[in-house]
Amino acid sequence: MRNKIPFGKRIKEIRLDKSLGLRQSASALGISPSYLSRLETGGEPHAPSEELIWRMSKLYEVKPYLLFAAAEKIPQMTIRFICKNEGSLRDLILLSANEKIKDYDE
Repeated sequence: MRNKIPFGKRIKEIRLDKSLGLRQSASALGISPSYLSRLETGGEPHAPSEELIWRMSKLYEVKPYLLFAAAEKIPQMTIRFICKNEGSLRDLILLSANEKIKDYDE
């Protein structure tokens, strides 16, 4: 199985690399410092909203897909695009899902 860095650890590393404080980041993101802390430490049982992930990618200046992947979420615009362009994209997603299942089986 691949070693995956948890979402919270990933965003904390990025925040620290950008030399941003917890309170400063939370304020810029429009969330409470305690919520950001729970996200970073894994104490929050739910992944952040899609909107918050977009704001994080902008604040932390990272590609959104990196944060969506870390949170194991697919943006709604991607889902809509896939639904409109079935065929090869649907096949690609099914292949990807099968690979993910294999990762957990190993």
